[in-house]
Amino acid sequence: MLTGGEQKQLIDDILRASFEAVSVGDLGQYVLPLIDRLFDTSTSLVFRYDETGKLTPASGKLCEANRLYVAHFYSEDPLQRALHRKPPRVLRMSDVPEWEEYYFRHPAHQECCTRYEMDYFVHLSASENTSPEPGMIGIVLARTHRQPDFKDRELKAMSI
Repeated sequence: MLTGGEQKQLIDDILRASFEAVSVGDLGQYVLPLIDRLFDTSTSLVFRYDETGKLTPASGKLCEANRLYVAHFYSEDPLQRALHRKPPRVLRMSDVPEWEEYYFRHPAHQECCTRYEMDYFVHLSASENTSPEPGMIGIVLARTHRQPDFKDRELKAMSI
């Protein structure tokens, strides 16, 4: 558990590193580890949608899982419907109507995400565009079932 002073310092470090990042790779290399520490994530990912609209992992522990997910589950994942409805900048995925279908019945969760310690997660847009289309840059922060889902106060901090 981080102290208040440690949290404030991490937030300052995240903001500084974010302003200094000049590429998606910089976000993953310098900012993502700080965000992981601040929000006690089990795993995370920085990704972008390339010029053809293909979801492309950039960095983070979830890169391998993302390749498996895109190859086998992306097109049928019910959570993608929620992401295509013009999501807010910060979206706790357990808040979307498709969550129960995904979490309890869908192979994307059962066969992919739990294997990579991704039970609860937040989707963050790091670009002006929040929809999954060419040019969008995003971050996924995840926690295992042994951790609590992300709390409202954490979402508020993520939206800064």
